[in-house]
Amino acid sequence: MQGLQHRAHWARWLAVIGLLALSFLITGPASASQSSAAQADSDRRIAHRISTDIELFGPSTGLSSEVRTVQQPGARFIKLHFSSFVIPDGVAVMVMSPDGSERYTYWRNRLDAHTWDASQGDDGVTRFSAMSISGDTAVVRIIGRLDRMRAGVHRVHLDHYLSGYAQDESPFPPAGVLASPAPQGSVLMSDGPGISKPQTTCGINERYDAVCFKDSHRAEYETAHAVAVLVTSSGEECTAWRVGPDNRLFTAQHCVGSQADVTGAEIWFNYKARSCGSSSTENVVKVTGATFLAADAELDYGLFTVNNFQDISGFGYLGLDVREGSLGEGVFIPQHGLGRPAQLALESDMNDSGYCAIDDVSRNGYGTDTDIGYYCDTTTSSSGSPVITAFSGKVIALHHLGGCMNSGSKMKLIWPQVAEHFGGEIPDGDVAWSGGGWDSGPPANESPVADFEFACEGLACSFDGAASYDPDGSVVDWSWSFGDGDSASGSSPVHDFSAGGSYSVSLTVTDDAGGEDVYTRRVDVTAPAQPPSASFSISCVNNDCSFDAGGSSDADGVIVDYQWSLGDGTVGEGQAIEHTYADEGTYSVSLTVSDDDGLSADRTHTVTVSLPNQPPEADFAISCEGLNCEFDASASQDADGEVSAWVWSTGDGAGADGMVVNHTFETGGSYEVVLTVTDDDGVSSSTARTAVVSADPGNRSPQARFSVECSEGSCRFDAADSFDPDGEVVAYTWSLGTGAEASGAVVEYTYAESGSYNVRLTVRDEAGAENETQQKVDIELPQTSPNERPQASFEFLCEDTICAFDAGASHDPDGHIEKYEWEFGDGEGGTSMLADYVYPQEGTYTVTLTVTDDAGYVGTARRTVVAQADRPITLKVGGGGIQGKTLAVLKWSGAESSQVDIYRDGKLLARTANKGLHVDKMLLKRAKSLRYQLCEPGSGHCSGEVMLK
Repeated sequence: MQGLQHRAHWARWLAVIGLLALSFLITGPASASQSSAAQADSDRRIAHRISTDIELFGPSTGLSSEVRTVQQPGARFIKLHFSSFVIPDGVAVMVMSPDGSERYTYWRNRLDAHTWDASQGDDGVTRFSAMSISGDTAVVRIIGRLDRMRAGVHRVHLDHYLSGYAQDESPFPPAGVLASPAPQGSVLMSDGPGISKPQTTCGINERYDAVCFKDSHRAEYETAHAVAVLVTSSGEECTAWRVGPDNRLFTAQHCVGSQADVTGAEIWFNYKARSCGSSSTENVVKVTGATFLAADAELDYGLFTVNNFQDISGFGYLGLDVREGSLGEGVFIPQHGLGRPAQLALESDMNDSGYCAIDDVSRNGYGTDTDIGYYCDTTTSSSGSPVITAFSGKVIALHHLGGCMNSGSKMKLIWPQVAEHFGGEIPDGDVAWSGGGWDSGPPANESPVADFEFACEGLACSFDGAASYDPDGSVVDWSWSFGDGDSASGSSPVHDFSAGGSYSVSLTVTDDAGGEDVYTRRVDVTAPAQPPSASFSISCVNNDCSFDAGGSSDADGVIVDYQWSLGDGTVGEGQAIEHTYADEGTYSVSLTVSDDDGLSADRTHTVTVSLPNQPPEADFAISCEGLNCEFDASASQDADGEVSAWVWSTGDGAGADGMVVNHTFETGGSYEVVLTVTDDDGVSSSTARTAVVSADPGNRSPQARFSVECSEGSCRFDAADSFDPDGEVVAYTWSLGTGAEASGAVVEYTYAESGSYNVRLTVRDEAGAENETQQKVDIELPQTSPNERPQASFEFLCEDTICAFDAGASHDPDGHIEKYEWEFGDGEGGTSMLADYVYPQEGTYTVTLTVTDDAGYVGTARRTVVAQADRPITLKVGGGGIQGKTLAVLKWSGAESSQVDIYRDGKLLARTANKGLHVDKMLLKRAKSLRYQLCEPGSGHCSGEVMLK
């Protein structure tokens, strides 16, 4: 990559030989305005136009699919064309990359960036092209109130898409491949079957990635920042570039020559390789064409503006050199040949100096003497590139014709036709230039190179300009502009920004000879997040308590998680929970809240609970001999105290007191015996049983006896020891303490829970006499691992009042989630993992997701959603600013930020308080018209452009 002086002579001899060998192909002389040695690139197409027939919603079929994928393996980009786009309010179509890094949303009345070509029947509303998606796959998704879509009324249809050629698919050889050297002449080089184009690579191809020159030719490299790829609606690519600091771009007229061409084009800035020879590129910034300003077919230039100019205003701009060039004066060409990342043609093996130069100061292009000529390599899609002179570092011609030599229209002839669009002032570039050119000897002083690093913590940033240097001296001064109105000096300043946001920080360094260089970087600072505040209330009845954290708050966001520790080993989650304590006492209850920044806060309160008194349990056994009976209430108990009194009613009008009593009935029969027990808190309960007595002294009551054997929860009850002293036992009845009953001499039963159970056996003999006994059985089941609750989590995205919810992040640690339940905060809900919902009115809603796992356990997550209809910003401009008047009055409504940015002719004029009124007092007597636009800083939410004439 040095000047190839030693190869130049050899290359010229090869060129002469090539001319002699091919001169027989020349069929006749060329006209002055259409020389075969100087033709516009005959095929600038770098994308396939692929027809398709995709009905996302058809007139008769209705909704065919909510999500469709368009893929062309190996493609550099996919650009979809909607032949019909008719949707109702509340519905949107999203075009995105598979990972969502590029995403454009199109509503009925509000379309994200898009292009439309009126010459192809587009209207920009119901027929247009979506922005290109980088890579080989584009995803299309319909969201919103799909129930409003009506067959026969609405339709979303794709009829074709552009598929950018892959590197190995392009019909022309890639950069870096050696081409056969040839001299100026009408030699056509064939690059494939049926493809021929003028030779634009002169000798060896010396177009290299612009970044390859970053260290050796820093200023030349920096001019490439202003150069962009221009993609037309037909899949052709050209090179465009910013001229001057305002919203003005040049390209070739055969690329952009009408308003339809402008609105049909998208322009890619920052499309350059990360390092020399790398296939990895920087992050591309894409904008669309806005307004066609001027064009001329003979000089082959087009001048236009772009939308969202603020997105590209930091990529640099070029100045114009409107003089006549000198023979041998050095030139170079930043370009996007073949639609590839930015390249720089600076060297030429066709010149003894080894560098590109003006080899013909005046030659015919599309007109007589309209062009300069040069043996500087270009190729397909280089049309429109700036030809920059090494003398001034400014654009002296606009490249448009290939043929080797290649040629460009003189800026000296273009300038008079476009001067009115620049207020009559020839624009300068933003690249510091030492001047002199390569063939004039080394400059007296090489400018320093500004560079700096920075580190930020919150709003505080430290800057270090130590990386700045001077190739032929030393840096003596560092001057900083922090983008917020403040400045500083010194090599390592520290600066505190007043608010979070993106700032363009510039460092200007000065060397010991007075040379300067400026380096600008974007610095993003974020105000430190504020932690949330935890607060909760407690309400208890006895041992049943409710805890409500509704008083918790987060000053700069929302609380996304509530975690509770209830002081008895129990934990919980959610804004409001309930808990029943098993024991009386005082417990320390702690709440931890976490916000959407990952910060948390704690709050602890104590709660004292008392258990409600539990009534005693009355229970007794009956044993009778003839008319004499014993009543035993020793089985009665009080769970939270003790039984203090036993009162009996024997069913024959008599009564008794005491835990165990005897009573003799006067006659045989069945009597209902009632026991009432009272505990030490004065609470009573009763139970009744039937005593059967017989006056026949010949029959004696049977005796109930039983044994118990238990293994874990399975028990065997055996009444074999029961007997009847004067007969036999004929019936066995069991009460197993759980409400379950059984019969038979031997019973087996399995308990489901641990605990103490009173088991009662009643036996009856053949004479009908009964006897019963009871035992307490203690059951202790083995411990089992508790089920872990599922974790509910979800993300959401809202556009206008339409929200898409995704619960895919929810999971169950020890199983799987079987059910999703949504509550959207307005009484409506859903039951799928992915849910779309349209809120009928604006507002702030708490959305709740409840997930249920395969064991029946649930987990809950809540988030706050703001549904807000887009409010357009309306701007009105009146007053003067033209024809000698000295001011313009701007009035606006609809902006909600505390400050607003005001742009004039695409350039930031002022950032001012959002008061609805601003007066522009700038004297602009030369301007024929002014364009104003108002935006909310950093949001991309802007008014339309308003013209003041």
